Amino acid sequence: MAIPSQGLTQPPSVVEFWCSNHAKWIFKREDVEFVANFRDKEYLSPEEINNFKFFISNLIQLIAKRVGLPQRVASTAIVFMRRLYVRKSFTDFHPWITAATSFYLASKVEECAIHQGQTKMIHAAIHAIDTNSNFDIEEILRFEFRILEELDFHLLIVHPYQILTDFVSDANVSTCLESIWSIINDTYYSDIPLIYPPHMVAIAAIHVAAMNHNIDVRPWIANLNIDLQELATLTKQILDYYQTMSQRTQQDILMVVSKVRQRLGDRSKKFTHSSPSAPSSGSPA
Repeated sequence: MAIPSQGLTQPPSVVEFWCSNHAKWIFKREDVEFVANFRDKEYLSPEEINNFKFFISNLIQLIAKRVGLPQRVASTAIVFMRRLYVRKSFTDFHPWITAATSFYLASKVEECAIHQGQTKMIHAAIHAIDTNSNFDIEEILRFEFRILEELDFHLLIVHPYQILTDFVSDANVSTCLESIWSIINDTYYSDIPLIYPPHMVAIAAIHVAAMNHNIDVRPWIANLNIDLQELATLTKQILDYYQTMSQRTQQDILMVVSKVRQRLGDRSKKFTHSSPSAPSSGSPA
């Protein structure tokens, strides 16, 4: 993906992204869809892999709510987790420990580590959410360095939230800001943050929200220094995500969780946590 030239339409936050290590972690869509989780495809279909990563993303969101940390911590943790599974399989890195450790790392990166007992709070939260989680606090600390190595110690994440303020003002779409935020939050349930730079996600979220509020942002988009075909593809991917969400059932989630548990050798455990089949807010409909 080419770096856009920096004209008047490039806010400082966009320039900051292209100069950061985050820009090195933007993948081609085919790499994420066909190369990632290669070993997991021995026992899971591509749809099941997406369902399971949705489940882990949702687990991280639930941890954030339980310990009372902001959305950006969950978003950063989810990006860490999804980056990891581009390179590794679910059997290489135990998903439940990975969720807890990614969240622990994210809380420090986002400077939201509230005290030295943070690991205990995260450990208690994940066990309260999923009573069959069976790992110790020490495993979070052991996993921390392993995950850091796999991430090449690249921990800075530039989120669409940081870019959104400039765009919302310029596009004159403050009336649908809540919808835009919800759409951005929902992209973290997919691999969109791995494939597109954050400013493109922010623009696409504005585009989708504006369409649903009958606001014409085409003149604003036309003046942006972006690839319009890429925006069209991303917009379609977001809409396709909501279509998938409408068809995904809780049974689909429970089934793939059971498969992964069995693969991990945890056949004596049965998953009992009732995970929502889709986010309750954020649909552009």
